[in-house]
Amino acid sequence: MVSVSSTIVSRLQGRHRFEQNDKHVVADLKMRNQSYNPRILIVTPEVSYLPDGMGEIADHISVGTGKLADISAALITALFEQGVDIHVALPDYRTMFNVDRMAGSGSGPSISECKPSQERIHLAKDRAFFYLTCPFANNDHENMKIALAFQREVINTIVPRVWPDFIHCVDWRTGLIPALARKINIPCLFTVTEIDTSKTTLSEIEDRGIDGAAYWQYLYYDHFPSSYEETREANPVDFLASGILSAHFVNILCPVSQNKKGSRDDGILPEIFQKALTNKPPTDYTWNIPEAEDSSCATLFIEDFLSTDTCDRHTGVGADSNSDTVIARKYIHYYEEILHHPITNATMH
Repeated sequence: MVSVSSTIVSRLQGRHRFEQNDKHVVADLKMRNQSYNPRILIVTPEVSYLPDGMGEIADHISVGTGKLADISAALITALFEQGVDIHVALPDYRTMFNVDRMAGSGSGPSISECKPSQERIHLAKDRAFFYLTCPFANNDHENMKIALAFQREVINTIVPRVWPDFIHCVDWRTGLIPALARKINIPCLFTVTEIDTSKTTLSEIEDRGIDGAAYWQYLYYDHFPSSYEETREANPVDFLASGILSAHFVNILCPVSQNKKGSRDDGILPEIFQKALTNKPPTDYTWNIPEAEDSSCATLFIEDFLSTDTCDRHTGVGADSNSDTVIARKYIHYYEEILHHPITNATMH
């Protein structure tokens, strides 16, 4: 596969007109015309449903039944109904989507290959996930292949095609994409739904068709990298920590404890992720949305934080409510804070 070229990077930089210094990213957004409808790309490996009217295959799209899939679906639907120029990137799970074959054909190409999805549903295509019956494989090696194939297609094909104003990445399986966003100065929000992660080397990432050398300095490694050459073969990249470190904005959706003596099963955010958060630039922001009613279970890592109480005052949502719809409404508030644009006044489709 061909990696993201300097030409694509230049085109993206030209479209967004962001300055190279990260501190100007938000300032640039503040200057946008308020009538502008921002283009948002949500990158998620799972979504439980998509809203009617989003694309010809929207009715077929359903993968995952957990928190990640449900919240992604609620957020996409809320934004779409508000008239936002919303796009979603997903792996093409053909078997699970039940759109393997065209009607009346026993051996034709997939429907997603033959019919346009109105350029809103962008399916990453690779055999690594064409025939899966669930979004996870039964071993870490296969899961890494799936994650790399998905991110390769998002980085090399979908981001240049969509040219979003803002990217929202969910889960460790999207953890490399914020580094690209940092490189080309597209504001990026990274959501941590679980503390699961995976690691591999830059050489493996590059062998799978992702140009890690273009933004290797934004990734998070097991050991402090002294040079690209030294790092490439022997210093593994942590996907979840990389997403936390390189994204302009981070929010924690899983409950984590301040008790560092607890175990992973107790909801402790591993030390590597705490380091990634505390090493972020001071212009970045971190929010959390506690799962439980007792917000003391959530840990704050960055001072520039929009508290849960503040979110409640802006959205009118009670602190004891934590449904997927409520979380989607909080995300819309986050988007308005980030983009400095009233999402509720977006131009309808």
